[in-house]
Amino acid sequence: MNRLEDYLREHAQSSPQRIAFQNSDGILTYSELWTAVCERASEIESETSRVYVLRSAHDFDFIIDYFAAHKAGKVVVPLEKDLPDAQFQGILELTSQADMPGDVTDILFTTGTTGKQKGTMISQGIIICDAENLIDAQGFSSDLTFIITGPLNHIGSLSKIWPSIIVGASIYIMDGLKDLPAFFKVVKDAPWKVATFQVPASLRMMIQFGEKQLRIVLKNLISSKLEPLQFHNPTWRNYANCFRILVFIIPTPPQRPE
Repeated sequence: MNRLEDYLREHAQSSPQRIAFQNSDGILTYSELWTAVCERASEIESETSRVYVLRSAHDFDFIIDYFAAHKAGKVVVPLEKDLPDAQFQGILELTSQADMPGDVTDILFTTGTTGKQKGTMISQGIIICDAENLIDAQGFSSDLTFIITGPLNHIGSLSKIWPSIIVGASIYIMDGLKDLPAFFKVVKDAPWKVATFQVPASLRMMIQFGEKQLRIVLKNLISSKLEPLQFHNPTWRNYANCFRILVFIIPTPPQRPE
């Protein structure tokens, strides 16, 4: 079974100038990403611990570290960027001593808002299977720009990075919805398909503070006869029927990019 890093390498070779990640600071092509991942992996490989614990951030350094640690054969443990040092150290010690199966790739921790933080081990097989399910059910493709505004240590964000990398899509990372005009500008400027996933609180924020931009987006959707995502998750279906256009926006491009 291919690993995420295998897809990175393939896209770097076949479409080196295709944009892999974007943020307000610039772009990172698949070729640039793969080169940086390889260089960083060679440094991480020398570390004795099997686990690689790091703070998440909406920047290219985190993305490079995440994939580089995988390539180096480490178990990646991404944590909240503002996690207190004592808790960070506690999780580092806990995971370093944990008895983990050989196929574990990530350990994702809860925020601990309802009690003690809990970690879930995720294998590379689960990552690929989850990504393939999303590709099949939600139409991920290489001409997609997926906007991620959530924390990058959370399954809700990582699970959108995985399928995007497999198909060679572009990912735009933003630190929340603090700047709604910037978010809608990314939607407007996306050259082909554009998609995002937002939790109910974010949708309410869009409706309350971004009504004008939302009306423009909705008008474009209607005039372009675009097809919004059909949700297959029954938990979300009733809510998404009202707001699915805001959750996942997919224009149909005139042609696919090379």
